[in-house]
Amino acid sequence: MPVTLITGPIGSGKTSALMARFSEAQARDAGLLIAPTEAAAAALRQRWAISGGESALLGHRIIGWGRFVQLLADAQDYLLTPLQQALFLFPILGDHPLRYFRRDRPSMGIASQFASTIALLHRNGITPARLRTLLETRGSLKENDLLTVYERYAEALTHSHLLDEGCLLPLALKHVQRAEASLLQQIDTILFDEFIRFEPGAVELIDAIKTAVPKANIAIALTTSTEEKTLEGKLYEKTRATLEPIADRSESLPPRPAPAIDISVHSIRSPRQEARFIAHVLEGECKDAASTIVLAVRGDTPFVSLLLPELDEHSLATDLPTGSTALASPLVHRLLSEETLEKWPAQARLIEYAQLCAAFVRDSNVLEASNAELATHADERRAIARTLAAASTIEQTLAECTLTERLIDLPAVSRECFVGLLLKAFTHDHASPATLTRHLPFELASFEAGLAGDTDVVMIPNLVEGTIPRVQTERLFFSDADRLSPDPDPIIDALLPNTEELLAMEAHAFATFCAKCKKRLVLTSAVVNENGAETAPSSFLDRMPEGIPEPPIAPQPSASLAPDWGAIMAQRIAIERARAGTSDAHSSFRGMIEENEAKALLRQRFTESRFSPTSLERYAGCPFQFFVEKVLGLKPLEEELPELQPKDRGTIVHRLLERFYQECTEAIARARIDRAQEEGLKEKLNAILIEVEVEHAALVDAQAPGLKSFSREAILNMAWQVVQAELGEAREISQPLEPAAFEWTFGKTPETALAVPVENDAPALVRGQVDRIDIDANTSAFLVVDYKTGASITSKKKDILEGRHLQLPLYVEAIRQFLYPSALPLGGLLIGVMEATKVHGFVRKSFNNIHYAIGRYASAVDDETWDEMMHATLAFVGTYAAGIRGGAFSAAPAKGCPRHCDYKDICRYAGHVVH
Repeated sequence: MPVTLITGPIGSGKTSALMARFSEAQARDAGLLIAPTEAAAAALRQRWAISGGESALLGHRIIGWGRFVQLLADAQDYLLTPLQQALFLFPILGDHPLRYFRRDRPSMGIASQFASTIALLHRNGITPARLRTLLETRGSLKENDLLTVYERYAEALTHSHLLDEGCLLPLALKHVQRAEASLLQQIDTILFDEFIRFEPGAVELIDAIKTAVPKANIAIALTTSTEEKTLEGKLYEKTRATLEPIADRSESLPPRPAPAIDISVHSIRSPRQEARFIAHVLEGECKDAASTIVLAVRGDTPFVSLLLPELDEHSLATDLPTGSTALASPLVHRLLSEETLEKWPAQARLIEYAQLCAAFVRDSNVLEASNAELATHADERRAIARTLAAASTIEQTLAECTLTERLIDLPAVSRECFVGLLLKAFTHDHASPATLTRHLPFELASFEAGLAGDTDVVMIPNLVEGTIPRVQTERLFFSDADRLSPDPDPIIDALLPNTEELLAMEAHAFATFCAKCKKRLVLTSAVVNENGAETAPSSFLDRMPEGIPEPPIAPQPSASLAPDWGAIMAQRIAIERARAGTSDAHSSFRGMIEENEAKALLRQRFTESRFSPTSLERYAGCPFQFFVEKVLGLKPLEEELPELQPKDRGTIVHRLLERFYQECTEAIARARIDRAQEEGLKEKLNAILIEVEVEHAALVDAQAPGLKSFSREAILNMAWQVVQAELGEAREISQPLEPAAFEWTFGKTPETALAVPVENDAPALVRGQVDRIDIDANTSAFLVVDYKTGASITSKKKDILEGRHLQLPLYVEAIRQFLYPSALPLGGLLIGVMEATKVHGFVRKSFNNIHYAIGRYASAVDDETWDEMMHATLAFVGTYAAGIRGGAFSAAPAKGCPRHCDYKDICRYAGHVVH
């Protein structure tokens, strides 16, 4: 029987034609319908069931392509999940010499990209041997590393009797060729619904089915376009050309007349307002019970999380599952908190981290606590469900990690690597569109899956560039620039869609929803995103009517809030009036938290947790900044710059100086006496920098390749001028101090934290990490040294006395209590790396020009002033801790707003005159 290509534009009835053929085949129990994805297959199964089809046959007769391949393969060995495949690859990346990728610090992100690329190659018949041949015509060091890893991985997989996703299609092909595919027995009709792209391996499999099952009538529905020059038209023609060698004939369906539909485009202020607007429109549309409604959303966006509460307000949802990711659960926040993670080892085997994580969840009594909470706060069921979803995600991820550990001898991984695994699992929403649809009076469809059949009303939100269409990032392997000959093997281009093809696939999905809409099409976009940044409307809106700016919609009071709605609104109005008139009459406007429950939570949290000196200085400078960062846990988006980020440069400089002073003690002592020895010191510094760059390869490699040599030279010069400045100081004084400790940490546990008294309250616990501690020959005196890699450093005496600089005094007090209780504390000095200065801080004047040389700077103080500065610091810490625990987060900064602030867009003080 032939392979038939059924072609026609979107909306020409190709799916209906296939469904009719499927219905005829099912009368003989001989039909098979394959959709591009399992989500698309689910939509077709639903359509089949609604039309009266027998539901018992749906699960194995209308299936997605992935499930189709799995059933043909009938794999007997254990099939690795994508996470397990990355874990399997992780030790291989570290055990074998690679030329481009650093093998000493492999990351799970890189392992995942290797895993997905190897699976892609394998399922399309590119074995390691064939890849070696391919690399003669295209590829770079990255692709040669890929070959090395692929070879080792294939050997390890075979030795372990394991399979991955890439093994399935070759296995399916073998079963088909040997007539061993039980799925195809008694099948005489095989239909492929609206695929717009086929990989070479897929074409080979279909051709093998055609040969092995000659009685099978195979039909493939393909989309065509009347506009061949468009991106979509080029993709459709490319797909048709791919299939024509195995096709025997084609059938062309004419376009159907397009119905006159109501198209409206709406420009809305924010994503939350967009969700509120969509809910408002849905409320009106759902009144017509006979109307079919589809809301198309991209699965990996937070829009559904914003929409579900609004649907609740309009009574459009019943018993909804959790409406946002498990990452929003307090359980996850506690698990990934600094207090929890710092108790875990920096490196451990995966199963050890899994056991620690499991113990945390077990000790949290999640199920019992959730049941108790649900009994007393039924209106919080969605938040409680998030906690249960988080516990389920943790359990599932730990089970996967533990099983992998038993299958494979994995090396120890870093704590950051394990946390990354958890974070990736937490970002996925447990409630899929198909799951949520069961609780809604409309269909929630995945934008990527497209639309199976005609629909009365279609609504597509989130139409902004970067979301729809999704911006394509450059792929890791086989970029266009890696070609080594003018005529490279074309299979790589057939495997990896380029940017234009990916955009065409996005345009096809959008066009599908539009073409299958029969009455009303509602398209919306938000002016700003979730972070407040301005957005650009989707290019897909260019051919649509002009957008209508929508005014804000007030929140709808839900039944659960109705009794207190008046009081809540009165409070909100009072706050808004205070904001509009810059009045301080309302305590909330002034940043004072008054609610007893919130204050109790603050008191508990900031009594049990440990403050860093930097966070307390942040509170001293601007309580609102502390509130945003430490209470709300918000962080500004990092700017994506081609050069090394200042904080990353600081990390490298700190580590470079730490290792230099640790490893070159004798050489430094010789250079103090003999200036000719200095050049040897610089060579040692340069050699250490090379090793430090390897340690921090992720930071170094993040910058543009052309800038690496410049940033490296800058780092070396900064560190070298510090070394020279300290050598010069040591030659001028009689008893120079020697570095004795580096990156000394205190406060990792409550027992090792510095306890600072708070009046009528529990002590404030302080933690920190000291860059360097210098001591004299007899360990009878010590000095704190702290590196500053930022801008110029100014005098700290006044800042210490006024409570704005706490770091050095707190470090001194911690060292005095925990490390050198018998030694005399001399104080602390800041080394300005950019200017090679070491004159600001606070030190005892009586030891100036003996243990250090700071000239006549105000940092050298008499003993009475020195003691006053220490006492003032501890008093300020107690005052700040009391204010934080009491919920005092004034938006008015101590000395006016700085020139740059990451939070000015959400601060009511910035830009206003405060009365």
